[in-house]
Amino acid sequence: MIQVINKRSGRFSKTDEDLFKAFAYQTAIAMENFNLYRKVMRNHEKVAILLEIASAVAQTIDLDTLIFKIVEAVSRILETERTTLFLVDRDTGELWSKVAEGLEVAEIRFPGGMGLAGTVVDTGRVLNIENAYADPRFNPAVDRQTGYRTRSVLCVPIPNRKGEMIGALQTINKIEGVFDRDDEDLLRAIASEIAMALENAQLHDRTVRMKTYLENVQESISNAIVVLDIDGRVQSANRAAVELFGQPAEALVGLSAESLFGAGNRHLTELTARLSKTGLALSEPGIDTVLPHTGRHTLNTNFFPLLDAEGAHMGQVLVFEDVTREQRMKGTLVRYMAKDLVDRLLEDPDGLNLGGVRGKATIVFADIRGFTGIAESLSAEQTVAFLNDYFSRMVEVIFAFGGLLDKYIGDAIMAVFGVPHPRDDDATRAVRAALAMRDALSRFNAKRSAAGLAPVKVGTGICTGEVLSGNIGSERRMDFTVIGDGVNVAARLEPLTKLYGAEILVSESTWKEIRDDFSTRMVDRILVKGRKAPISVYQVLGERGLAMTEAEAFFCQGFDLYRARKFSEASCLFERGISGDPLCRVFLERCRRLEKRPAKDGWDGVWQEE
Repeated sequence: MIQVINKRSGRFSKTDEDLFKAFAYQTAIAMENFNLYRKVMRNHEKVAILLEIASAVAQTIDLDTLIFKIVEAVSRILETERTTLFLVDRDTGELWSKVAEGLEVAEIRFPGGMGLAGTVVDTGRVLNIENAYADPRFNPAVDRQTGYRTRSVLCVPIPNRKGEMIGALQTINKIEGVFDRDDEDLLRAIASEIAMALENAQLHDRTVRMKTYLENVQESISNAIVVLDIDGRVQSANRAAVELFGQPAEALVGLSAESLFGAGNRHLTELTARLSKTGLALSEPGIDTVLPHTGRHTLNTNFFPLLDAEGAHMGQVLVFEDVTREQRMKGTLVRYMAKDLVDRLLEDPDGLNLGGVRGKATIVFADIRGFTGIAESLSAEQTVAFLNDYFSRMVEVIFAFGGLLDKYIGDAIMAVFGVPHPRDDDATRAVRAALAMRDALSRFNAKRSAAGLAPVKVGTGICTGEVLSGNIGSERRMDFTVIGDGVNVAARLEPLTKLYGAEILVSESTWKEIRDDFSTRMVDRILVKGRKAPISVYQVLGERGLAMTEAEAFFCQGFDLYRARKFSEASCLFERGISGDPLCRVFLERCRRLEKRPAKDGWDGVWQEE
């Protein structure tokens, strides 16, 4: 309103009123123009501020830098003492601020839902508080932590594109006055403007951290890892790859697969080409290579396709496990011990300590008959050459059937089936190995016969039983072996082969497990030296279905009569088979002895070894 007083002469007239109304109208127009101009300028300032914020946040996707720019701009524009950007940690449910402007504290964290910022995130509503300490929702812990005094607070939520709250923007202590509606609108607009930038920055931050993590993992892996791009050129290589290929990482990047592997390793290049064509992962163990800068290697290879989120082909990941040292060590150790034991030693070198494990196994003893006479006609060098040739043939058979070479005992071989890894067919494989050793001996003798040398005969004893397998010796020097009654019985059966003229003898425990797979016959029930209980002994003639000879049949018939104490009748059968079966000769002599000196009452057919 406009007022005039004390007209100098007379009273205000109707004309004065009309003139004054016209003047007031003109004044109102001027004031409305001024207010409109001021409003336009204020809106222009807001647009300029938002443009400044947008420009600032668009210049970086680094989260630390972005937070600093936001809090600095808000404090300057709203003329407040301090501004804090709180973000939601999805993993912990906490609110945190990595940068608090003007504070020495590098990071503030508190449980979600606490304080004014937590309330804003939970409710999604703006809070404008003139006296923070008078509001029960205010959390004074941050003030106590920083030594700062909060008075007025304006806090707005920051939603993402899905409407989910990702944080809160809080500014405190307006320098002049209190926060008004315009401040609320402006801060809300700023929060809306920075929401997408914050999401992008957080995504970038997680991506950078994951990239760093994966790079650290890749560098820590002992296997060589090479990444090829879509064109088949090296994109990256870890530390192990640098060592394997003998070039720095920067020299490897950009090389084609053929240049990386060298012209002599076309097989590796062909693997990458096949992977590129089929898109299927490829794995090949034990590839012998000669790399251009580091020479010979034995590599286990695993090649994988590199796909994007939509499954499109982006390149290849090549993983190389360099097993050169292991192969060399294994090749050396296999010369001294069985392959199974070498594999176990390399897989768990700390597992081969002193001690043992109980379990069932089948033990094989094979010994050359009359070796002393053979060695007498040979020099020391010739004896070693003879044994090396013989042992090589026999051990190859043992390994082929999954046996473990326990030891050489002079000219004898001790092998075990069932350790360190037992199988259901250990006894069957042991007997089949003994038959294969017999065949190998025939070929060995054919070679000796061609050289004018006498044939070699071998007796084999086999027993199945419980043994203790493990390492015996000292911490400085130990041997992996087996001990137990089964070992002793097998060792006693082997010399009995000479007595009975049989090549392969097995105990009753072994016979029970192999009788359906082989042609066998019982040869005796005997009390061997060192044992109190007698054992039944069986001869293995061959694979199942092998028919007995006439002489062998005579023995079986005579053996039944012998056990029935019908020695005279048994002798007749033994005499008929004596020319074709050594066992007939042995039992013929027994029958004649028993006829002269009859057995005592209760005789059960057990013969005591002399």
